[in-house]
Amino acid sequence: MHVRGRENNSRRHRSKSRSNSRRCYYCHEPGHFIKDCPKSRKNEHSEHANLTTCVDDLGDVFMTNLCDYDYLSSVISDSLGKSDWVVDSGCSFHMSPLKNVFSNYREIEHGFVSLANEKKCNVLGIGDVCLRFSSGYVLTLKNVRHVPELCCNLLSCASLEN
Repeated sequence: MHVRGRENNSRRHRSKSRSNSRRCYYCHEPGHFIKDCPKSRKNEHSEHANLTTCVDDLGDVFMTNLCDYDYLSSVISDSLGKSDWVVDSGCSFHMSPLKNVFSNYREIEHGFVSLANEKKCNVLGIGDVCLRFSSGYVLTLKNVRHVPELCCNLLSCASLEN
């Protein structure tokens, strides 16, 4: 029996048109992704929060890197409402200002969270939140904190990984 595989330095042939349709979310130029972008500031990631905002039915998203909290606050307060969701890489827990989106809600006492601007906000309860995407996919978020002082909902990257 003889088995032959690909040689180490050979690659699959890919269509050139596919690579031309790629567009970087950082510089918006075609031909590469953000991880390969020569214009991105790769070494400053500790000061950035990677955000994805969900618009309308959670189907449309955009991504941006923001490192200035004051600018971030003005963008969020001007363009997002309490029903919008932001994916936040600096957030420890999922949080929502809306009590009516919770299931399995339980009130807690003496809970608080510290925000990026060093403001402390009270946590009034914990529960589950169900998100339904336009594709029909349903995502249930567990142990979401109810924080009425927030201007929008926050999805924690760390909690999504768990």
